[in-house]
Amino acid sequence: MSKPLEVSSKIPTSRKRQIITLQKQSKDPRFSSDAKLHPSYQFIHDLQKQEIQMLKAQKQTPEIQKCIQSKQDSLNQRLKESELSMFKNKFYQKQKQDIITKGKKPFYLGTTQLKQKFAQEKLAKESPSKLENMLEKARKRRAQKLKTKLPFKKRSC
Repeated sequence: MSKPLEVSSKIPTSRKRQIITLQKQSKDPRFSSDAKLHPSYQFIHDLQKQEIQMLKAQKQTPEIQKCIQSKQDSLNQRLKESELSMFKNKFYQKQKQDIITKGKKPFYLGTTQLKQKFAQEKLAKESPSKLENMLEKARKRRAQKLKTKLPFKKRSC
């Protein structure tokens, strides 16, 4: 960035200030999670999914395993965020059209309600056997959380 313009203090300043317009920095759309740009860059998400599968298939030595796991986690997180933003845009587009045709103002959900809707949509697409397994795992996780919150019992000898 260039330095601010130095002006002599001996010259009186005008009331009209010069405003310099800065060019907006363009962002590389491949790395943004903006869903508007998603259709033209769909291949990037496909490449990320392939990379995750490739990382899973690699022989994992104990030294490299942590590195591979962290990379896998970051890629999975990025994919989840992009899926959520895509769902959000699609959901709001449908909802806006319905509400505007009725002549009302559009209503926006909070992030937690939106995530719940996303989870419901995702579960509706799953096959019954997978759905049953997912619900069973969720039940076990909740049960384990409750167990950890219970006070520790002393062993009786």
